[in-house]
Amino acid sequence: MPRVLLICSQPSLTCSALYCLRGMGATVVAAGDPGLKFLRFSRFCESFEPCQVYGADPDEFAARVAELADAHRVDVIMPGDSDSLLLLAEVKDRLTRPVFPIPTVAQLSRLNDKHAFHDTCVQAGVPVPAAVFVADKHGLNPDELGERFGYPLIVKPTTWGGSDGLVLATSADDIRRQIIDNDDYQYRPLVAQQFLPGQDVGLNVFAVDGEAILAAPQMREGETITHLDNDQLVSLGKQYVKAAGLTGLAHLDARLGPDGQVSFLECNPRIWASVCHSYWCGENYVEAGVRHALGLPAGEPAHIANRSVTAPAHLLFDLARGRRKPWSLDRYNRRALAQGCADPVLLLRRFFDRSTRREVQA
Repeated sequence: MPRVLLICSQPSLTCSALYCLRGMGATVVAAGDPGLKFLRFSRFCESFEPCQVYGADPDEFAARVAELADAHRVDVIMPGDSDSLLLLAEVKDRLTRPVFPIPTVAQLSRLNDKHAFHDTCVQAGVPVPAAVFVADKHGLNPDELGERFGYPLIVKPTTWGGSDGLVLATSADDIRRQIIDNDDYQYRPLVAQQFLPGQDVGLNVFAVDGEAILAAPQMREGETITHLDNDQLVSLGKQYVKAAGLTGLAHLDARLGPDGQVSFLECNPRIWASVCHSYWCGENYVEAGVRHALGLPAGEPAHIANRSVTAPAHLLFDLARGRRKPWSLDRYNRRALAQGCADPVLLLRRFFDRSTRREVQA
């Protein structure tokens, strides 16, 4: 089984990566910022080594990673989150050990930019919401936006992740109050985007040089992830992956309209928090990347459509409160529950993690 050096800075994403690595039988040495010291007590890590990631000097980071890789005789170096991904993309050519497939620095810059994502989709014939891009909030004209898109509409920064800076504006006055006249709102550049009714969905991808090796759609309801059977979502997502020349892991956010039509919103070119749900349902994206780094075939895609899994901590709550019975769990939820119980440190940290340390780019 491979030995993996997992570089980490963000607890929730790192925990999800560890579930997948454990699932493939890898031996993991974790290395990261002080906030990840709890991994010393994880049963899924052989050891934890200090290594500055957030705000690290690239030269010092490269030297430290190379030192740890040699000391622990690892087979693959893998980023566990977006911070470590950005650094590894910058220094991977200096490392002698194989690195998990990741984009270049230039590719990451475009993949993380919603403006570039929009342009790539348009050029590739992939549907996206109508949008206007501006340099800062003073470029927003609420009345013109209302005439063009109607209300509600979405305003968000083009290079920030999660919900940072996102505003669902219900009127022109709403934009003025929450954004233009709000001294605390300093995000830039911005996109004002048509609001599309429907369901939030996503496409999980592992790709190499624009070829999607694995691709499966999903949707979230609370702490339950359901994998979908939607050929349109997969086909359009692969068109974007090819046009972007994507390498590595990515989660594409999309919207499924009431009429069944799909529109894509953005690309998160990194490991995603529910990647372990895909593993529990039978498709291990992390294993595919590790195998590719080792020069091995990634394996055939699994058919995981219509399989659902709830996060282990919430399964335990449901069982304790009598909402579910142990014998009612299918094998996918039993796998999730077994892994969760096998490492209480990850189970509790993943459940209680409420990171307020900083903004995180998608």
